[in-house]
Amino acid sequence: MVRRLFTGRDTELIPQGRMSGPMPWVIAIMVAMTAIALAAGLALGNAVSSAKAEIEGGVTVQIIEPRADIRQKEAESAVAAIKTMPGVAGLRLVPQAELDALIEPWLGTGIANATGSAIPVPSLIDVRLKGPA
Repeated sequence: MVRRLFTGRDTELIPQGRMSGPMPWVIAIMVAMTAIALAAGLALGNAVSSAKAEIEGGVTVQIIEPRADIRQKEAESAVAAIKTMPGVAGLRLVPQAELDALIEPWLGTGIANATGSAIPVPSLIDVRLKGPA
């Protein structure tokens, strides 16, 4: 009103011409990107929760011994000892063939022949617990 007295015209605080052109598209794209980021955040949170629940109830025991025959005996005695512990829901001695298959992408296909001598691969015991670790 004061401006009208001095200039003879009324000016608006936000000009109406600003909502034409690319501005509505920019706002729409920003809202869509916000919705996508929110959905990704919720999905990531759910994935972390399920991974935490999977990992939380377990322990992996490694038996490190270069000689395969002694390593196998130590792993079997460790399995027998772990079975008697309270709070153990179950356990599994991971077979050597499965371990070789797990490290094959990094060390190559000849690892099965070398595990007894050049590259000692530890025996793994996967222990599932009744409660959180």
